[in-house]
Amino acid sequence: MLNKANGSNTTFLQLKDGRRLCYSEYGALDGYPVLYNHGFPGSRLEAQLLDTAAKNVGARLVAVDRPGYGGSDYLPNRKIGDWPGDIARLMEHLGLNQFAVLGVSGGGPYAVACAQTLSAYMTALGLVCALGSMDEVGSENGMGLIAARMIDLMRRSPRMTRWLYANVIGPFMRRYPEAVLAILAGKAPQADKQVLKEPQTRGICIRSAAEAFHHGGRGPAWDLFLYTQPSGTELSAITVDTLLWHGAEDRTVPVAMGYHYAEQIPNCAVEIIPREGHFSLTVRWAETILGALMRTAKYNSEAKP
Repeated sequence: MLNKANGSNTTFLQLKDGRRLCYSEYGALDGYPVLYNHGFPGSRLEAQLLDTAAKNVGARLVAVDRPGYGGSDYLPNRKIGDWPGDIARLMEHLGLNQFAVLGVSGGGPYAVACAQTLSAYMTALGLVCALGSMDEVGSENGMGLIAARMIDLMRRSPRMTRWLYANVIGPFMRRYPEAVLAILAGKAPQADKQVLKEPQTRGICIRSAAEAFHHGGRGPAWDLFLYTQPSGTELSAITVDTLLWHGAEDRTVPVAMGYHYAEQIPNCAVEIIPREGHFSLTVRWAETILGALMRTAKYNSEAKP
């Protein structure tokens, strides 16, 4: 069952278990498909940051809300490894049997899960400032104080922290999405501060953050919990060609996480960009990132039987 929201770039696909999966498309709608995995706490609207760049390089961005975010229904007790199943159903519905996958920030673990499960269909994996596992104490070192404290609290008292995030923090952030930027920016470097002052970029980030809490805070709260648990993904088993970018000055997702992915994933091309932060890398390097991803994906697409 397909349901198109009236007058908007928002579509709902009803899954076999009755849940609705919400997605939007950006960029070149007749271009090469790229599944966009949004950050935390974000939504499909975040992909608007790459809309112009995607049009320029011929990328069709399919941006999907994870369960409990935006327009997608909540799924109790989900795991990161459940996500590829939803994506497989969506891509089947769209008639796409080959596609690239891009994971930005908190979308990184979900993109990696797709690479492990959907490798027969994937032609390239892109990771941009990708969040790594935070199941070990100290893995949050280098992040902003508020984010680090929340992660530590989630590890120590997950049930209380999920309740707090779902019932207090989530509703607050939906009403005041500007606060999300303040928390995520943390000890933001100058590059991030400059980018977040740009009206268009700031507007997209604020709308995406507000949409993240459309259904309340349960979805983001569960995501935060999952980030502090072992993901179940075996990085060394990934066979998809991977391209990774990380800002050397990133203080939202420490660059050490990028290095960890690079060391563990075979066939991973890495670029650590000097003088760029978390938000600035995604915005300023969007066309470079998508262009490289397109070249790799198309080359592998032609090579696949």
